[in-house]
Amino acid sequence: MGAMPLFSLRGSAAWIALAGSLLGLWIATGSVRAAGDLDRGKILYDKNCRGCHGKTGLGLGGATPNLGDTVRMGAASDAELFAVVTNGRPGTGMPAWGKVLTEQDRWNVVGYLRTLAR
Repeated sequence: MGAMPLFSLRGSAAWIALAGSLLGLWIATGSVRAAGDLDRGKILYDKNCRGCHGKTGLGLGGATPNLGDTVRMGAASDAELFAVVTNGRPGTGMPAWGKVLTEQDRWNVVGYLRTLAR
């Protein structure tokens, strides 16, 4: 007689449970990438962010973080960037955009920010 499997994924409920668990892990680890419109994100960045962060995201005079830094940006998940865009950074010059930009436009900005650190 052969070895018995530790678990079986024969029923659809088991597949759904496994898929849900993997999706939850994927989201929790910050592996979800923004699905933003990069062209729209660039327009919004140029209009709202460029004045402090500069044309290429390098910052102006060291007062703002270097958004082109691949290490810094690689360490931040899209969810973390979205939270900063949405809520700002209290005690700094970074304003909250959550009541100014739509949720989709904030994701568009996050998507564009990812292009600066390449």
